[in-house]
Amino acid sequence: MRSLAQPAALRASFIAALLSALACWPRLALWFERQDALAFLLGAVFVCAFFLWNFVFAWHEQYSQRPVFVKPEPKLWAAVTAAAVGVALAKLFLIDPVLRPLRPDDFPKDLASWGAMALFGMALTSLLLLFAPFAFFMRLTRRVKWSAAGTILVGVFVAFFAAESKEPPLPAHVLAGVLVGWAAGGVWAVWLYLRGGAGLVWWWGAIVQARHLLELW
Repeated sequence: MRSLAQPAALRASFIAALLSALACWPRLALWFERQDALAFLLGAVFVCAFFLWNFVFAWHEQYSQRPVFVKPEPKLWAAVTAAAVGVALAKLFLIDPVLRPLRPDDFPKDLASWGAMALFGMALTSLLLLFAPFAFFMRLTRRVKWSAAGTILVGVFVAFFAAESKEPPLPAHVLAGVLVGWAAGGVWAVWLYLRGGAGLVWWWGAIVQARHLLELW
């Protein structure tokens, strides 16, 4: 636990948490019009993000022997970019038409909401469902495979309860498809993270999210 209190980890966590809160600002501003509530929520996001980033900077590299941020490899990034474009097109034409009528609020309505959702996903979703859980499980197990499995299960668990908490409920076959997709995406996200660091994960997510621009423009 002493790793959490190291000055380098605390400094990096503070900066990353501040950037995360700023990136979440647009989405929270669209949700809440009251400025006092917005300020409170931004403060809560900052505090939560600080502790989650602290896990990442204190434990990830120490136990996985891999850095959080990796110098880009042109060939790897080119291959991932091509794969992301393929996945984005598949989602745009095959998956989105099924989910959009059932969950319209999960899709951006204009460029402002798209930007807010994209920033929120990069700033908080990846931290909450990938970076921090993986670091936590690495601290517990010291095993990359076990930590990857735990991280994937966290993502599927959150996806299940997020889907079940909304109305109307998803049909069973659609829910099963969503969970399978989350599990497969979790495997891929962990591989991207270990191979290319957080930057490659964000790049993948940005390209996949960019598919919505084809419909908004």
